[in-house]
Amino acid sequence: MIISSGFGIRYHGQLYCVHLMHIVAMFDLLTRVIRGATANRNQLLVIMPFAVFIIYIYSMIYFTFTRSMFLEANMEYCKSLVECFSTAIRYSMRNSNGATTTVGPIKERSQTNGLE
Repeated sequence: MIISSGFGIRYHGQLYCVHLMHIVAMFDLLTRVIRGATANRNQLLVIMPFAVFIIYIYSMIYFTFTRSMFLEANMEYCKSLVECFSTAIRYSMRNSNGATTTVGPIKERSQTNGLE
C-alpha cells in the first residue's frame, strides 16, 4: 500500500485505486463475497460460452429480421453477421438485462434521432 501511495504521489493519481482492495479486506462481508465468487469460478467459466451462444442466436435474429433498425450514427452496425454479433456483444455487456433489451432501445432511438 505504501508503494502504490508513493507512485500515486510521484507519477499518477490513478494508482490510488489499489487502496480499494484494502476496503475489501477490511469488511468481512465483502471478503466472503470474493471468496464465494472465486469458489464457483469453474461454474462461471462454463456459463460464459453459453452466454456467448445465446447472444449469437440473438444476433442471428437481428441480422435476419431487424437489420434496418440499427443506426450507424449510434455505432450500431449490422451489415454482416459479424457486425451484428459484435454490436450485440457490446450492448449486452452494457445492459444489465443482456442482448434481449437491445431491440427495444434501438427502435426507440431510431424514432427520436438518437435522443432519449
